Amino acid sequence: ESERYLKKCLSLDANHAECHYKYGLLLIKLQRNSEALSHVKKANKLKSDIRAYKLKYSQLKNVVEREKKIGGGGSSASHSHSNLMSQTTQVNHKKQRKTKYDAIVIDSFG
Repeated sequence: ESERYLKKCLSLDANHAECHYKYGLLLIKLQRNSEALSHVKKANKLKSDIRAYKLKYSQLKNVVEREKKIGGGGSSASHSHSNLMSQTTQVNHKKQRKTKYDAIVIDSFG
């Protein structure tokens, strides 16, 4: 369902950075890292000022290069996928904490 939604988003606007980035994250979860890399790269190119896009592109590029060296499979690829997902989760948790903090600060002034 998510993949269909994100493909539709990109069909409506091929230069929508957030759609490319989120589609890339979905593809990572589906262990389709090579495909994910092209979408995260596109998001980074469209919005080079967003640090999360740069970081994820760099991490994913390294994972895909390692997968190519080992033939695209095996436990190392699975381990790389787990590390990449863990890093994604950590970044998302930091964003959530910041958002909660921002809401508290804004509420305290309101």
